[in-house]
Amino acid sequence: MKVSDLMTTEVVKVKETDPIARVRRILGGKDFHALPVVDDWDYLAGIVTCADFVDIQGDEARHPVKEVMQRRVYTVPETVDVVLVARFMAKYHVRHLVIVRDGKVHGILSSFDMLRALTERDVPSGSGRGKAKQEDPRTELERLGLKFVDTLSSSDGGEPCH
Repeated sequence: MKVSDLMTTEVVKVKETDPIARVRRILGGKDFHALPVVDDWDYLAGIVTCADFVDIQGDEARHPVKEVMQRRVYTVPETVDVVLVARFMAKYHVRHLVIVRDGKVHGILSSFDMLRALTERDVPSGSGRGKAKQEDPRTELERLGLKFVDTLSSSDGGEPCH
C-alpha cells in the first residue's frame, strides 16, 4: 500500500498571513489536527497544529499564523510504501506528513489516517467474524477491562473533559 492510498487529498490549507484566531477556528471545527500553511504563491511554508496555539491569548490571536507555525515540515512522495512511513512516524514521533508536488501541497497523511487504515482491515478469517459483523471496539474492550477514569472529579470544582 502506498501513501497515495491513505492520504487526504482535499486538504484545507491556510495562508501564512491568516490571523491565528481564524486558523484556530478552522482547526476547532474540523476533524483534523494540523493544517499546511502556504505562502502567497501557494507553496508550502509550514504547518500548524492545535498544540501551536496553547499559549496564545488576547490580542496575539490577531497576529499572523506564520508567527507560531512550524517551519520544519516533513514531506514525502505519494509513491512511498506506508509501512516504511509508519515506522518513520512511530520512531520519530511525527504525526503529520505533507505530500507536495513541485513545492505545492497535494495531500496530507496523519498518524490518524494510518491508524484508521489498520482498523478498517478485515478481521482474520480464522476468528469466525467478518468485517460486517465486528462489534463496536469500545464494547469489546470494556469486556476485556477498558475503563474511563475521570481525574477531573467534582471535588476540585473543575469541569470534566469531553
